[in-house]
Amino acid sequence: MIPKKFNHFHQISILFQIFAFKTDGELSDTERETLFLLLNQWIDDPDETKNIYVESANFLSEYNNKHPEKMLDLFTESANKIYESGIFTEAHLKAIILDIKTIGESDNKLIEMEKNVIMYLSEIWQIKW
Repeated sequence: MIPKKFNHFHQISILFQIFAFKTDGELSDTERETLFLLLNQWIDDPDETKNIYVESANFLSEYNNKHPEKMLDLFTESANKIYESGIFTEAHLKAIILDIKTIGESDNKLIEMEKNVIMYLSEIWQIKW
């Protein structure tokens, strides 16, 4: 369960981080840098971006240690919270998906699992490409 104090930027951070780590089992320096830059484009405040990233990363680390088999459920929960918030237009949701794709491509490879997660997120958000 995601902490209630987390806002929609935390949810984006969670999506980005789970995608970057869980799809290929590692979070490369390039992925981490790309993730942070893209997250900051949403928040537009480097200090706040760092806080949200760290809070999300700490939560995810603890959650993954206790429930590694439930990370997809957590990804889905965050995606649903973003969608149900009503804050984001279809264009925003597409931009988040494109950011996730950029994170996947940042280490010069978009593996099949990453493609599958992108399609899964598109289905949750009812985005047609």
